[in-house]
Amino acid sequence: IVIDNWDYPQRSAVYSFPDGKELKQVPMGSQELTSVTHGDYVMLTPMKDAALGVLDLNSGQVPFKMANGALDVLDNTVMMQAGDGGVAFTNQGLVAGAKGSDVIDLPVGDLGEISASAVSSDGKFLALSNESRCSIWNIETGERILAMRPFSGGYFDEGDQFYGDFPKYRGQEHVQASIDPRQHKVVKLPYPVADDAAQHGEILLELKNAEQGAGTLEARDVKTNKVLWSHHPVDAKIHDMISGLHWIHHSFDATPQLVSGTTSDEMVMTFDTLFEGNGARELRAHPELAARYKSVKNNFHGFLVEVIDKHTGAYLRGVVADVPHHPWDTEKPRAAAFGDFALVQSRIDTILVYRFSTGARVGEVFGEIMAEDAASGLFCVSNGNHDLIVYDAATLRERKHFTYAKPVSFVEFLPARKQLLTLTADQKIRAIDINDLQADRSSQASTSSQ
Repeated sequence: IVIDNWDYPQRSAVYSFPDGKELKQVPMGSQELTSVTHGDYVMLTPMKDAALGVLDLNSGQVPFKMANGALDVLDNTVMMQAGDGGVAFTNQGLVAGAKGSDVIDLPVGDLGEISASAVSSDGKFLALSNESRCSIWNIETGERILAMRPFSGGYFDEGDQFYGDFPKYRGQEHVQASIDPRQHKVVKLPYPVADDAAQHGEILLELKNAEQGAGTLEARDVKTNKVLWSHHPVDAKIHDMISGLHWIHHSFDATPQLVSGTTSDEMVMTFDTLFEGNGARELRAHPELAARYKSVKNNFHGFLVEVIDKHTGAYLRGVVADVPHHPWDTEKPRAAAFGDFALVQSRIDTILVYRFSTGARVGEVFGEIMAEDAASGLFCVSNGNHDLIVYDAATLRERKHFTYAKPVSFVEFLPARKQLLTLTADQKIRAIDINDLQADRSSQASTSSQ
């Protein structure tokens, strides 16, 4: 039995069982111990510079470390998770002079939760990321081109070069990188990037000087790091509100939420508090929106959706939605915009549809926003894990209803190809002709898979 003595780590020791005789002392830290399947080793969690380490009970050394906790030892062989999701076997670190490893691929499993995604405009390449890794696929062949650390945002340019934001991950620094999917080449971009900068398509956004009480929202070009525009000073102070017996901390002056638009030139900016702070200041800059806000009966329910030019920051259009929510809600409404329409996702899985031109509410549907297309005026929602419904925004008439064997993981309209691309959890990609979606009828999914 190995016992880690947290009071006196240098006196940690190995004991015989069942008599409890101390066999030898092995210095350790204040860590959790886990046994291996077989061999004179134990696993320590966490290490100073790694998630897990293998301790050799004979030498007292740590010959092997891992960035995650998926590891086991059998005699002098380590079994661990490979970078691409397979299982790797190696003797490195445990056997003197041992090099290399053998990797066994696992059967294709269901996709987990996707945290970031991008698809090339020509529909040839797809990049997906979760919290532990990312991959880039050739959609036409089904080949996985690259598997590496996760990205938080990315896009493919007109030449199918992928540009991604790769945050700090298991000891690796935060970098911006470009990837050539055809040459399988990864290049770190030459400029330093702030840890709190966020990539939205080809734009990097960063709140500058927020620690001084008022910050400036700055947008830069991902490829060159050139400043494109900056938003007026954004206050970042915290207000306290009393709600019942609990103190609720909320920033009425928090920075607006921004998401990429459906076109390469637009970005959606939203404000969830309009009676004071940044939202109120934004309304004063647009009297027509301020007038619409006055028609919202509950001041807390006003939600401002603006479309701005991604490359200049110029205001293009806006609408004030009436969405039940409160400033202290942890889950905020989110919005999407395409053409004359704005979609607002409420916290109760209701999607409100508004027109920018009139400010009027068209209606509502149930589900989660998945994708929009300005050219056709269509949008998709997922209503239940296995269902994908296509609506006409002008009439809210259901155009198509697809039911899949597995949950829908990713959906994207490809205007250049006039297709709707869908990816289900079983890693099947389907391309649906947009013209077929114009037909006014419902059907089960019967499109081909790649």
